Amino acid sequence: MNGVGRALAAGLALLLAVPLAAAPGVQPVADLAALGERARSERVPILLVVSRSDCPYCKLLREEVLDPMLLGGEYAGRILIRELFLDSFAPVRDFEGEAVAPQDLAGRYSAGFTPTVLFLDHRGRELVDPLIGINTLEYYGYYLDAAIAKAHARLGED
Repeated sequence: MNGVGRALAAGLALLLAVPLAAAPGVQPVADLAALGERARSERVPILLVVSRSDCPYCKLLREEVLDPMLLGGEYAGRILIRELFLDSFAPVRDFEGEAVAPQDLAGRYSAGFTPTVLFLDHRGRELVDPLIGINTLEYYGYYLDAAIAKAHARLGED
């Protein structure tokens, strides 16, 4: 192996040895009590996406709207974003600290249709009307921003 080959091999070995940072994306929710406490201390609303793993519109929302929001960083410190999968069998800790099935938690908010985007305060109370489904992706960001602004305004009313 010549010098260039050794350098390429060494570079490749170094690249493989360094763990790649996971790209920020929407995290599944596991503990709403802890998330609520964080939302209270940071004085921000919670955006909870109710979805299914096999829902193409949920995937579209995640990949075209929510992941870019997280990657762009402009929503950091403005809202906490999590996803609740209705087809998961893993219980979720609710705002009271009780373990509940994701389907039961979604039922509390009448969120059986996916995707449904909820805007909640630190106690789990709805701050604004949910966004249900995706009508046009082109306008979705506008509706989402408007709902986030309204949710922030409602937090200030407490």
